[in-house]
Amino acid sequence: MQSTRSSVANWLFSIYGLFTVLSLCGFTGYYLWQAWPSLILSGMQWQRSLYNTLSELLFDAKTEPLTASISLISLSLLYGILHSLGPGHGKVIVSTYVATHPTKVAASLWITLLSALMQAIVAISLVSILRFIYQTSMRDISAYADTFVTGSFYAVIVLGLGLITRSLRTLWEMQTSKKRPKAAGCATQTCCHHHASATSMNQATSKKELASIIASIGIRPCTGAIMVLLFANMVDMYWLGVISAIVMALGTALTTSTLAMMTISGKKLVQFYLKSTPNTHSALTDFRPIIQIIGGAALVILGMVMLQSQVPGMSAVF
Repeated sequence: MQSTRSSVANWLFSIYGLFTVLSLCGFTGYYLWQAWPSLILSGMQWQRSLYNTLSELLFDAKTEPLTASISLISLSLLYGILHSLGPGHGKVIVSTYVATHPTKVAASLWITLLSALMQAIVAISLVSILRFIYQTSMRDISAYADTFVTGSFYAVIVLGLGLITRSLRTLWEMQTSKKRPKAAGCATQTCCHHHASATSMNQATSKKELASIIASIGIRPCTGAIMVLLFANMVDMYWLGVISAIVMALGTALTTSTLAMMTISGKKLVQFYLKSTPNTHSALTDFRPIIQIIGGAALVILGMVMLQSQVPGMSAVF
């Protein structure tokens, strides 16, 4: 009788804790939703001001290389941080994947860092090839950049479809394993299907899947990097523009990795409360493939919406 009361108390405590966490997340999300338009407008104004300053520093670097270069690198990092605060599919991809998959902290950091660096590399390669080899105008470079943007949206759709397919396969394996006889060493009939689920979840962080995520984000060149590279070429300081583009990517990675860590922390906090109720935690494990299917569907919808709403000309990237 006492053990029953204790289990009921633990269950009520976990439900109360989960309700508290979800309420805090809801209030925070509502506040951010209300303040988001003004934050976006302020961010655009800061970015425009920083970009003007970056252009001036590139021009000043011809006469004062050391001082202007240090200031340019510092402002490039700040530009990358502020630039990544705006709307973009990169943050949605990272947060969705981290929230719905058992991704480790190290893997999340690698995703954000490599995808941001890939954006800078794509921008540098695009400008370098088109300007120095084909002598392309800025308008044509913008058109080529739009092609890469469109490709990144298709990549998001393919990524979402891949996650849905893998999750459906995992769900099928879990359902078929429930019908198999209990194997030696398993304490219960459901033990074996939990082993199969754990194996499938470990495959979720495979190098191939992480590479797909990085490619879907990084294939889209950084707008700020392209603009800085073009201006740096005009003032014959192209090497400094390359450095600025890479530092921008590091600033972008810093913001996105912070978002990924916040997502992981929130997920672990929810799991902590659910662990006190074994039945609830077991049910959550069984429903994890369904949650991952929902995450994949969200990415497919995101890619389709961004394809429909894409406007010509380079826009915010991450």
